[in-house]
Amino acid sequence: IKVALFLIIIVFIFWGGYSYTARRASLLAKVNDDYITITEYNKAYDNLLENYRRRFGSSLSEELLKTLNLRKKALDMLIERRLLASIAQELGLMPTAEEIRKSIEAYEIFKTNGHFDPQKYDMILRRVHLSPEAFESQQSLELALNKLRKIVTRNAKVSDKEISDYFHFKRDEVKVAYVLIDPKKFKVKEDPDKIEQFFEENKEKYREPEKRKFDLVMFRYSDFEKKVNPTEGEIKFYYDEHKRDFYEEKKVRARHILFKIPPKASKEEQEKIKKKAEEVLKEAKEGKDFAELAKKYSEDPGSARKGGDLGFFTYKTMVKPFSEVAFSLKPGEISDLVKTPFGYHIIKVEEVKDAKTLPLEEVKDKIIKKVKRQRAKDLAQEAAANFADLAFSLESVEKAAKEQKLTMATSGLVKESAPLPLVGRQPKVSNSLFSLDEKEVSQPLETSQGLVVAQVVEIQEPQIPEFKTVKDKVKKDWEKAEQKRLAEEKARELLDAIRQGKDIKKIAEREGLTFKETNWFSREKPYSEFAGNMKLFESIFSRDKKNPIPDSPVEVRGKWVVFKVIDWKPASEDKLKKEREKMYSMLLMQKQQALWDAWLEQMKKEADIEILKEEFK
Repeated sequence: IKVALFLIIIVFIFWGGYSYTARRASLLAKVNDDYITITEYNKAYDNLLENYRRRFGSSLSEELLKTLNLRKKALDMLIERRLLASIAQELGLMPTAEEIRKSIEAYEIFKTNGHFDPQKYDMILRRVHLSPEAFESQQSLELALNKLRKIVTRNAKVSDKEISDYFHFKRDEVKVAYVLIDPKKFKVKEDPDKIEQFFEENKEKYREPEKRKFDLVMFRYSDFEKKVNPTEGEIKFYYDEHKRDFYEEKKVRARHILFKIPPKASKEEQEKIKKKAEEVLKEAKEGKDFAELAKKYSEDPGSARKGGDLGFFTYKTMVKPFSEVAFSLKPGEISDLVKTPFGYHIIKVEEVKDAKTLPLEEVKDKIIKKVKRQRAKDLAQEAAANFADLAFSLESVEKAAKEQKLTMATSGLVKESAPLPLVGRQPKVSNSLFSLDEKEVSQPLETSQGLVVAQVVEIQEPQIPEFKTVKDKVKKDWEKAEQKRLAEEKARELLDAIRQGKDIKKIAEREGLTFKETNWFSREKPYSEFAGNMKLFESIFSRDKKNPIPDSPVEVRGKWVVFKVIDWKPASEDKLKKEREKMYSMLLMQKQQALWDAWLEQMKKEADIEILKEEFK
């Protein structure tokens, strides 16, 4: 569900229309007669960044972010979406109300028991802060885009030769003998003059990013919560308005004994497992201790040691055949054998909790916390907005803080990725603050603790530091570069020797280098040490029996590889016959994507697209 909600948000962000309502909103780009604002861009970038964080986790470093160039990606996506929307409207591709209704009703996330649930639809949209009108408008544009894509890509064709070529390209196999040359094994003598020369030749590498100094005032939710005391009437009103939140489905607490059926079990094996399960079922029905039977026989490692106890669960928690039986039993009753995709189960129900709406008294404390938090947020928003207006009129956060007797913090000169006082490390806030002009006052920006209003006090442009301040880093970089150069020289020497007919294994042993031979591998099923290196793959698979040695060594994960292809094996034509349809579909999708990309690039060239902010050009 979380993934589905995230996709709804992402699509909405990239379809969002231009609005003049944002206070002092800065225009970032023009697409024909339409505009994209900084606010829209920030939302799009933040959501794109969150998407990549989900994909890469802790491995999403600053260096990787620079490589991915998400800032450009976010802006390009907004421009493309805005352009495509206008083209679809011009061509009359907007869907009917009936088409929109059917597409929305097809979303699994909006269904209850397989049917569209209007209440669930409204509830989910409220959770992601979308109105039905806004979501339906976005859905309309999505459907129009699908129609447009079909029109553009309908002429894509795939020939039999293309299928055969692609099949052999992916599946033909080779064996390779190779030597790994690790730069770290080469010793480098320190040379101060060369280190300084290295700095002079690579100054741009050490250029420090733009840095900014901020004055900040924080409006903490916790401070405002102290001022809020919800009345009994407010608590009751919240309870009545959110009764669905306090509804608890029927729950059952049960034990079970599982007899697993292996995925490829024969009929005889399945019958043997069933017979064993029936014998244990008989013991259970005769009154033997169910928990002890579960400990002895159950093949569910999670519950067996607890006597088969699964705790309380709702109907949808378990697979349907299991739930159908468990929810039909009374406390103390034992089921017959129940077959599910996991195997045979014996179920004993221990307790049943009927569906109910929790009474107000049980949830009162939770409601008080929620009301206090929401009221505190409202009060903080009001106070922050008033403060921002005052700071804007005085052209100074510092003066506004003194006038309202508020605590202000001042940062040093910091880069965008650095933590800020009061705020800490919060990319969304930093991204917004680094889009402001010098002396500009921000709107209230949401953080995990509250709202912050900040002013850009000073901007230090990107600059190259003095050599002495980065000397240690330059020294390390120079050593690495020298090691790499020496390793590459050794790799080229080795390659020349192999071309002259010398044995690759004997040379490696004599030089004390790592020699290996691969098993059979293809582009589709790569050799693990070579995986992900397209340059190496192209070099290997461009060799033939007349020319098995490459023109130059290839770098793989910081090491140099010198190789010789020692055997070839074409893919089976019988497999090609079996997989022709699969290959056809794959190639057709690729051709359709290529047609779409080429057409879209042409449309962008013909459109009146202008980037209005210098730093985004």
